[in-house]
Amino acid sequence: MSMVLYRYGMAWMAIHASVANSFLIRDGAQQHCSRLFFRQREVKPSVVFNPGFNHSQFRNISLEVTPDVLATDPSSIAPSVVTRTPSPLHPADSNGVLLEDALDMAVDDLRALNDETKKKSMSSIRFLFSDIDGTLVHYPDEQEGANGNNMEKDEASRNTIIRLPPSSTGLQGIISSRTLALCRDLRQKYGVKVVLVSGARTSTLLTRLAFLPKADAYASEGGGRIFYPVDLNSMEGDGYNGFVVHPVKYDGASDDDGDGQKNNDLTPFGLREDMTWRTKMEETDAAGKDGYRGMDNEIRGISDDKKEAVVPVPEREGKLWEFAQTLLDRGFVIDSKGYSACFRVNRKHQTNGRITNEDFDSLSKMDLPIGLASSTNLGCVDFYPEDSGKKNCCSYLVKSMQSEPADQTDSCKSLTLPENAVCMCDDDNDLEMALACSHAYLPSVTSSSMAHTVRENERKLTVTEDVSKGLLETTATDEALRIILARVKKEYGTVTDKS
Repeated sequence: MSMVLYRYGMAWMAIHASVANSFLIRDGAQQHCSRLFFRQREVKPSVVFNPGFNHSQFRNISLEVTPDVLATDPSSIAPSVVTRTPSPLHPADSNGVLLEDALDMAVDDLRALNDETKKKSMSSIRFLFSDIDGTLVHYPDEQEGANGNNMEKDEASRNTIIRLPPSSTGLQGIISSRTLALCRDLRQKYGVKVVLVSGARTSTLLTRLAFLPKADAYASEGGGRIFYPVDLNSMEGDGYNGFVVHPVKYDGASDDDGDGQKNNDLTPFGLREDMTWRTKMEETDAAGKDGYRGMDNEIRGISDDKKEAVVPVPEREGKLWEFAQTLLDRGFVIDSKGYSACFRVNRKHQTNGRITNEDFDSLSKMDLPIGLASSTNLGCVDFYPEDSGKKNCCSYLVKSMQSEPADQTDSCKSLTLPENAVCMCDDDNDLEMALACSHAYLPSVTSSSMAHTVRENERKLTVTEDVSKGLLETTATDEALRIILARVKKEYGTVTDKS
């Protein structure tokens, strides 16, 4: 009597065949099922070996078995008894089964393995959600030369460090050319959707877009507003007269002269807002509509004589602004300038003598009105509709930014934040977004609470900053992007230009 072992994960099946020339071969040395024989005749069971996998390890084999596996009538094979350990599909029993049933079970297990392998192959990185300040853009301790040239040339590494325009407080952020190029490669070579998600006010984001990576979507106000790039050479861009972004040149950028590209790195582009998302934020139980009035003058390219006036907070309707008024009444100083669906309370602004440190600390712990949420960010507390926030914004974009309808498949429609997205971030207000993604990379850690969270979630959060290796600020960001790019290359296998 012959015996053959069939392995499914950690489960083993022992088949005892009374007919010595009718059995399932298993190569014990290489640990993979190779052929199926019936009465000395090889039956090719349409077992498909994926060339992208290492066949020397059974767990890495992609198998697909079709009904011709049982082309020979199993009833013609002498019955025998099968004993087995549990498999995911077939719990152990004490009575055993007939050989033909065992073969059916083997086929079922192989099909299940194939389905699981296909599912895992779909779990590749399709989205990169990235914070901006402290993640892509850094603020060195030394701010000399803030009003000088906006580029620092590094001839040795061809990695120009680009300076952003100074903020109202005089701080000037920097971003590396390599950061811009790596984000470009993720999008154009591998079709990864890159989305920038910032807590910054919309007006601030607009002034920075020329210096930031080109992305598939931009979210401001902690996810409260979402914008998409508009190709000015397309039908959508025909007649466009709104805000236009003119990307700055960086090392490795494709030139706008004579390369024949319709949409290269330096091509100007416009912006359009996601009105479905905005309508949700404009509901009375959320932010209401008044916060948007006067905020769209620049985006829509409205002339000075037709610009709409900004509505003061006390006159704004909507649950968010009603709550803001209660804080004003208590003596808090709030920051609503440039915000439509969010407002901020900054500890440093509480200088009127009415608010103590204890009062400010209570903001992040207080019971908010139903429908509102908050997050902390570098000594500030942001308030916004509960349907907003970075995590909810990312979840919405994963669902809405699928492939075009003509290209959609069932597997494409099932893309999720935990399975198909990675994140880059640095601070507490990014935490929900980071933990919701499959993995998060932190070029810097800006708070003790975030450092504690990293220690508690080492398998999900990776810090790329390493001073001993010279990985700091922009180089730590580039390292995070290199790791992500390496993962994408490994999962996709070959380069496919998606531009």
